[in-house]
Amino acid sequence: MTAGESESASRHPDSHALGFTIGIAVVLIGGAFVLYRPALRIGLLSDDYALLLWARRLELAPPDWGQIRPLPILAWWAIADITSTGRTPAVLHALNVALHGCNALLVFLFARRLTDSRLTALAAGAVFLVLPTSVEPVAWASGIFDVMLATFALLLGVVVTARQELRPIDAAVCVLLTIGMMAAKETGVIAGPLALLLYWVRWSRLSRRVILLGLTQLVLAGSYALGRELTGRLDHRLVPHPDIMALSRLVSGTTRFFFMPLHGDFVRDHPLIAVATGAAIMAIVVAWVFRWRTRSNAMRIGVLAALGTLVCIAPAIRLFGITPDLQGTRYVYLAGAWWSIALAAALLDGWDTRSLRVATTAIAVLGVVSAASVTRRHLEPWTTARAVRDRVLQRLIAMPPTCLQAAAAGVPDNVAGAYVFRNGLNEALMTLGRSYEWVETERAAPECRADLN
Repeated sequence: MTAGESESASRHPDSHALGFTIGIAVVLIGGAFVLYRPALRIGLLSDDYALLLWARRLELAPPDWGQIRPLPILAWWAIADITSTGRTPAVLHALNVALHGCNALLVFLFARRLTDSRLTALAAGAVFLVLPTSVEPVAWASGIFDVMLATFALLLGVVVTARQELRPIDAAVCVLLTIGMMAAKETGVIAGPLALLLYWVRWSRLSRRVILLGLTQLVLAGSYALGRELTGRLDHRLVPHPDIMALSRLVSGTTRFFFMPLHGDFVRDHPLIAVATGAAIMAIVVAWVFRWRTRSNAMRIGVLAALGTLVCIAPAIRLFGITPDLQGTRYVYLAGAWWSIALAAALLDGWDTRSLRVATTAIAVLGVVSAASVTRRHLEPWTTARAVRDRVLQRLIAMPPTCLQAAAAGVPDNVAGAYVFRNGLNEALMTLGRSYEWVETERAAPECRADLN
């Protein structure tokens, strides 16, 4: 073999791996748009109206909002600036969907480092893509905070686990990603513990440099929290202070997230499928625990799923809770990455015979297809919320122009968990050129009263 042929052969594996990764990226990002296509037509709901108003004004830290999340608002400002008013909502939803597809790709890349199988890594990315518990943050435009936070966190995981000894450039990138996490959502303060956990899961040890990185990230998080406290902008609900109620919501919410990621309506309509789903997931996990001895890193992946979920939820433990209609699942969006990796490894890794590997692969394919179908079902309340929103706004703007004081009864908060006007009603009316002073029913003229029940 000549020197040129040898050089070409040495480059071939890297070229093949790059081509494979590009193909996976196309499949996962394209799959996100296919799966969430109905979300592109939902439009604005609830908090979306106020957020878009701030974005158009480029208010990165609105004084009448308790949170400071400049990066998502900056992204919305850029979209609003280059799109027409009618197209802006669809592009905002497309941003969420695109980031969700990218996050699925990052899950694949990170899982590839934890397992020896491309199939397991691909399954992890696919499971994350179709998780029914991701509908709230992906389909709701305001879910951009959680989706963007996850993007930075997963990039952090990919960088911090790239090599056993971090280079200075790696540490610098991790610090920038930490700042990005906190600028996307306050819960980004978890970057330090998360980086240490992900590094340990990858290498089963902690190097001096990664410990130094973790300490640097903790200092950044502490400085950020202190700065907000001194300026009166710290939301004390995000200061971990677990009580019995918070812990009970944590247990019930994470149990539902892990083993019954189904909407209450689906459970009611298909109880046998719901029971079978929970039992199947439990059986897969239990069988995996008994196979841990055959995979050196299986226990660490299990720790990642459990401890990683707690790390992600910890800052919001006083707010956390998942209702039967899946409200609150945005809090576990990032944790879904660790659970997807664990579930894929539990199902596919460590089997000794070809027949078992073929059987579990078939189960994985069936599971992904079934979860995609359930996710489309979970999108239905959000499309219904769009129709309810339109009905409410049409009823309110139909009031005579002389109505300066108005009363509205039965303004819908949500439709089966899909937010309608929990917030944002006034801002929605402003976009239509109307504004009311809301008063008690008896103070409003008869023609200025609306019963929206």
